[in-house]
Amino acid sequence: MTLMPEWAWVWRAWCALSADRQWLVTMQMVAPPMGAPVFQSRPVPRPVAWAAVQGWADRHDLAPVERDDLLALIQGMDAEFMLISNERGRE
Repeated sequence: MTLMPEWAWVWRAWCALSADRQWLVTMQMVAPPMGAPVFQSRPVPRPVAWAAVQGWADRHDLAPVERDDLLALIQGMDAEFMLISNERGRE
């Protein structure tokens, strides 16, 4: 994948905001053959909070249109990240 320079700021924002991501820990019962069922925990990512995105936009003095673009792009990137993370958790 080649990152187009004009969109690098969105990637940097998403990476920085990922530190504000909340994780939900779920418990899953696994029943091995010929053994007692056990519970395993698995972290599940949650979307980056809207307030964190707005804080990043405030810090970087983004115009209203740029804020809207940033929020939409961060939400799209988060959706893809959560989809990939959840698929890996099922493996």
